[in-house]
Amino acid sequence: MSAQHAVAQSPTTLAEIRLVAEQVIDSDGDFSILASLEDGHHYMQWIEHDGAIYVELSDPTYNDQPPLDSAQLAAVATLGFEKRKINFGRDFAPDELDSDSLASFLLECFAEVFGITDPAMLELSVNR
Repeated sequence: MSAQHAVAQSPTTLAEIRLVAEQVIDSDGDFSILASLEDGHHYMQWIEHDGAIYVELSDPTYNDQPPLDSAQLAAVATLGFEKRKINFGRDFAPDELDSDSLASFLLECFAEVFGITDPAMLELSVNR
């Protein structure tokens, strides 16, 4: 495995998610992906850009999968995401999130939208 791409060993823990969130926040353009082990079309990714954080939540229809239902779409809106070209996106201003709040937000999104509450059911990858 190269230094450019690392994947957490299962099970993923909250501590690993916090660590990766901190690495992305402190980076210059690094990004990470957190995906469901059961359904790879359910994922989130986040990237640092000029000190800000952009978080993206997957839209399964882009991958020819069944669409989110009305309750899931309501959760997406409540969490502050807007439909973008491919997925749902949300921008956070510089210093709006620290690693703990970013990790908590990611897990809240998985719980509310995809019904996944256990970090061990997620796969974490980091790209530099």
